[in-house]
Amino acid sequence: MLNTLGLLAADGRDYRTAEAHYRDSLAISRLVGDRLGEGLVLGNLGGISGFQGDYVAALEYCTQALALTHEFGDRLGESHILGYQALLRYQCSDLHDAQRLADQALAIAVEIGAPNEEANALTVHGHVLAALGQLDAAALAYRQAFALREAMAQPDLRLEALAGLARVALAQAIPLRHATRSKRSWPNKPQACAM
Repeated sequence: MLNTLGLLAADGRDYRTAEAHYRDSLAISRLVGDRLGEGLVLGNLGGISGFQGDYVAALEYCTQALALTHEFGDRLGESHILGYQALLRYQCSDLHDAQRLADQALAIAVEIGAPNEEANALTVHGHVLAALGQLDAAALAYRQAFALREAMAQPDLRLEALAGLARVALAQAIPLRHATRSKRSWPNKPQACAM
C-alpha cells in the first residue's frame, strides 16, 4: 500500500512524499522479510533520487536492488535496473560505464524478449554515442528505439528517441552552417556527479 502511495505521489511529482512512502515501505518490507518487495522499493527509491538529481544515491539504491534481482533470478528486473544505471552513469558523464551497462541491459532484454527494456537501453545507447561524437551510430540506436516504441503503441515514450534524433540532426547540421567555429560539442552535455 505504501509503495503504491509512493508511486501516486511520484506521478504527481511530489517526490518528497513519494520518498517518505517508499522509505516506510522499505522498513516494513525489511521487518517482515519481504526481499522481493524490498527490491522493488529500492528500485523506486533509486528512481526518485534520480528525479531529484541525486545520482549518487540513485546508483546506490539501484546497486542494492540489482543484487536482489540476482537473488531471485529476475531477468526483467535486472535489465530494467541496468538500463536505469546506464542512464544515471550517462548523467554523471561516465560514458564508458554507461555504455557497458546499456550493453548488458540490451543483451538481457533481447534474450528474454522484453521490447520495452530493449527500447530503454537503445535510447541510453543513443545518448552515450551522441556524447562520444558517434552521431551516425547514435541515430541508428534512436531509430531502433523509436521503431520499438511505435510497435508497442507508446507514443509518449517514443518522444525521447525522437528528440535524440533531432539533436543528432542538429549536431550534424551545425558544422555546415557555422564552418568558422573551431570547436564543436554535443548540446546539453551531461554534467559530472560528485562521487
